[in-house]
Amino acid sequence: MIPERLLLGLVGYKWILFTRLGEALLPRYHDPACVSLPDRLDERVKRALWWLITRDMLFSTGLYRLTRELRPAHALPFHLAHAGVMPRGYARAVRRGLITAKVSAVEAYTDKGLLLPSGEEVAADVIVFATGHRRLFPFLDTSVRVHDDDGRLRLYRGIVPPGVDRLGFVGFRQVFNNVMGVELTAQWLTSHFRATLRTTPGEHEMRADTDARLAWQEQVLPGSGGYDFGPYDIHCADELLRDMGLPSRRAGNLLAEYLLPGGVAHRYAGLTRSRSGS
Repeated sequence: MIPERLLLGLVGYKWILFTRLGEALLPRYHDPACVSLPDRLDERVKRALWWLITRDMLFSTGLYRLTRELRPAHALPFHLAHAGVMPRGYARAVRRGLITAKVSAVEAYTDKGLLLPSGEEVAADVIVFATGHRRLFPFLDTSVRVHDDDGRLRLYRGIVPPGVDRLGFVGFRQVFNNVMGVELTAQWLTSHFRATLRTTPGEHEMRADTDARLAWQEQVLPGSGGYDFGPYDIHCADELLRDMGLPSRRAGNLLAEYLLPGGVAHRYAGLTRSRSGS
């Protein structure tokens, strides 16, 4: 869980995770066309900076004072593919016993609540099934292969299955700001259907590109299932905008472009008008 504020509680998380400079500290993006000079910072330097950010996060929130099973097992950015924003005061509430956190499977449900494999029964008035979801499409023809043998989504750009006409998925190119990601995906998909993208690779090229992207995701965003691009909001936007022939720089000057939050929806307002005029 990412705290609302970092750097000893002085800076909101979006000023680090939603900026171009912050994304430049992530492992290098898979598409070379979207890699700029700051992205080429030595990986050892990036790891050192993320170690410092992780230490700050643990200290600022008080997570370091919780039991080991409630703390991140790896330094950032490893966990960012599955991150959420931590409610303010969560760690303090756990320390004070106002919240009892248990990391466990569920053995069974009882009249009073639920039973853990340890034999402990936990009383509950409400149980929330936050089980995730399986991305299955039983309504599609069996010849349409959307998943690979490992169950990952095999979609070019995370949107269209290679070799299948007139089919695309909006919502499977998931980023932190998923509302922004869905909008950009919809814009890209309409351009794809209208054949107005800058380039339209053939099926073989789409498959090769998808293979390379999945290999990259498995390395930098393990467990992402081929669809979760995690914190790469701006890089993902750059890639789709480049395909559509639209400018990826969305601020008035270079400092604003790199230091102000860029993974926000309002930066991409007016794309429909831009596409109509291109």
